[in-house]
Amino acid sequence: MKALRFHAKKDLRIEDIPAPPAPGPGQVLIRNRFVGICGTDLHEYASGPIFIPTSPHPYSGAHGPQVLGHEFGGEVIAVGEGVTKVAPGDRVAVQPLIMPRGGEYFADRGWHNLSGSLALVGLSWVSGGMAEMALLNDYNVEKIPDSMTDEEAALVEPTAVVVYACDRGRVTAGTFSTQAAASPPAASRCFARPCAIEVGGRTPDPWIDFIQGPTGAFGNGRCPILSWSGCQISIAGCRISD
Repeated sequence: MKALRFHAKKDLRIEDIPAPPAPGPGQVLIRNRFVGICGTDLHEYASGPIFIPTSPHPYSGAHGPQVLGHEFGGEVIAVGEGVTKVAPGDRVAVQPLIMPRGGEYFADRGWHNLSGSLALVGLSWVSGGMAEMALLNDYNVEKIPDSMTDEEAALVEPTAVVVYACDRGRVTAGTFSTQAAASPPAASRCFARPCAIEVGGRTPDPWIDFIQGPTGAFGNGRCPILSWSGCQISIAGCRISD
């Protein structure tokens, strides 16, 4: 099958690689439809490997060359033993975190995303969205309604990031917010809270000027800062002194 794989910094190759094997117990094989390009993918291309392991990942066993893509969806081709949540023909969106489901501190408490063994589809897993097919675990896929398009399915993961950030930041309709480090998730901000205001760019000074501007639109100058990248430069640029 055709796939786009990361080999090294600024070395991406469209290659013919073996198709994934038949799904094992608890696994799902999907035919990929649409995939997004995350800021993480861009960082891997420009400066990688960063998250892509150069030796076997301690949990997933994956290592480069790596099929990229973790914002995607597709159609179920086959399911392994014990899979009941989806069936062949179902269209799904992908949740890309690969992690233990039990037997460790975080997993046993339902905090799977905090696992020290965490791997990610498209970064440290055998499959990714930038290929014709992907082998996943059943917990990585969610069936989407008929009303959702395949293109929208690829936006579920980045949109979930935005919704979670808004919920944690208590951003509601009418709340002004600053978005630090513009990225693909920022493009989906309208799905999360239509009234949020984006203040973007790589130079932090204009953001501060805007927030502390003469209009007084932000009152005491405080507003939620939503950062999609965790970039220290952009976060530091949004600090406002009392």
